[in-house]
Amino acid sequence: MPEINNFNNQLKKLAGTLLYPKTTSKKLLERIDKVYFNSYRESKPIDVSSLLENPLLYKSLLSDTSKKLVNLFLELKSSADYLSLIRNNLKKIALGFDFTFKINNNLFTVSNIRQIKPHIDIQYYNILLNIYQYSLIYKNLKYEMNNPISVTHKNYLSKCKEIVLLYEQTVMNTDNDFIKFYCEMYEIYVKLSHINKIHNSIKNKQIVSECTDIIYEVHNQCTSTYISTGVINDRYNEYFISSCIEYNKIPSQVSKELVNTIFYIGKNINLLKNLNSFKESNFNIKLNDTSASLILVKALKHVNEQLYREFIVRHKIYELYDFIKSIFLFRRVDFIEFIFEGFKRNRNLSKKNCLGIIEEGLYDTFFNGNTDYPENFINFIDLIIDDVTPSELNVYLEEPFSLICKLNYPITLIFNESFISKLVSIFKFLWKIKKIEALTLRLGTHKYMLFIYKIQNYIFYECIKDSLFEWENSELVLNQLTEQINSDLSSLIKNLYFQNGFFERIFYEIEYALIKLGTGGQFDETKIKDCSLKFIENLEKDSSNKSLILDYIRMLI
Repeated sequence: MPEINNFNNQLKKLAGTLLYPKTTSKKLLERIDKVYFNSYRESKPIDVSSLLENPLLYKSLLSDTSKKLVNLFLELKSSADYLSLIRNNLKKIALGFDFTFKINNNLFTVSNIRQIKPHIDIQYYNILLNIYQYSLIYKNLKYEMNNPISVTHKNYLSKCKEIVLLYEQTVMNTDNDFIKFYCEMYEIYVKLSHINKIHNSIKNKQIVSECTDIIYEVHNQCTSTYISTGVINDRYNEYFISSCIEYNKIPSQVSKELVNTIFYIGKNINLLKNLNSFKESNFNIKLNDTSASLILVKALKHVNEQLYREFIVRHKIYELYDFIKSIFLFRRVDFIEFIFEGFKRNRNLSKKNCLGIIEEGLYDTFFNGNTDYPENFINFIDLIIDDVTPSELNVYLEEPFSLICKLNYPITLIFNESFISKLVSIFKFLWKIKKIEALTLRLGTHKYMLFIYKIQNYIFYECIKDSLFEWENSELVLNQLTEQINSDLSSLIKNLYFQNGFFERIFYEIEYALIKLGTGGQFDETKIKDCSLKFIENLEKDSSNKSLILDYIRMLI
């Protein structure tokens, strides 16, 4: 018994020396090894010298068992150092601080916490890992509170603030002991995990239904500003209007008709601002309220009244449209005759000379005091001459001459590129018919002269019609005006059968045959008849009534 007590005392002394050394006692190690472990030998020696600070001291131990014991003490000492340091910094870790610490000449960082795993007990490591992972959630939420990506996001984070503050208070008021700390924090960890899941869904815009009130609040504010000033105050890009309508952002209870009206109002407020002619107003709207449509009607009338006065009347849009139709749709025959005769008398004209004839014809027809067109309209008409080589094919495929409109903003909002392109196509077609008419008169081909007159009668009396348009302030009237103008030309092109090319081909074959006849060749109607038959066959597939044009084409067979 005394011997065992003596051993225990010596062992405690050794442990104390190893764990909390003041000076290294070589004699003490030798004594314990010699007296108590000399008789024990291991069949497989172990080498843990790297764990000792003094390898020579380790080598003085005589048995492997004593080496194992010393190794165990050293590991306990190392583990105690890690746990002690981590415990002292547990609150800093929980609050998201990233720092570096040193143990036994090894550097470790909190952000690379897995480095510590081999040096502490697994249960402590798992607790530490959980504390660290929740610290990342806390740290991220704190950052997002200062950097929200949307009003919805910002509103949700404001509701999370209470839990985040509770987390901080619990961390500061809890003991540093691992198990006690984790137990005290467990409840707040559950809450933190829950709000983080919802937060990620809102941030990724996966949750909308839970935030309906917030979304309407955002859209109401943006809409009120937009229909009053034309400005979109959308810091987080949540509104359903930017430079265009973003249909995927429209709340389910807001109709597309309502959105189109809002966009029309705001867009045209900015047009009026560009014209320096907008008179501001103040409209407060709630999209989820039944009064929304009534408020929009008031805002719509307010904008349309100014549009009519400052845009339609000031820029003489109706007069310009009438002027364009008079030229491009051949309504003013005197102007067409003037330039046609001018080109016929003068061969090989340059573009400058052609423009001179056109300008003279415009002044003589439209700006002689007999019309109300302003003289600046003349600047809107220009000439395009295609660079073509003389050949039979080019007579059909490319017209060397056409008039074109050259318009500027804001007039182009109504008379857009599509409108101008249609005008050019129609003018080229009518100009070809005009050339064929002149050829039939000169050559005296009665059959084709009669055909051309009937076709002209069909075009100018059946196809080209004036449509009335009334400006209604309670409608999206500027859009409707643009649509009707384009629709009128589209309807005309459809009635001229541009889409299949057969109708145009007939006139090409007639023109080519007449030119050949006029230059001393033989007049061949074969291709004219072939094209006419194909046109009739194609037209008869359509069930709509086209008996009039069919009768005219049958004249050629």
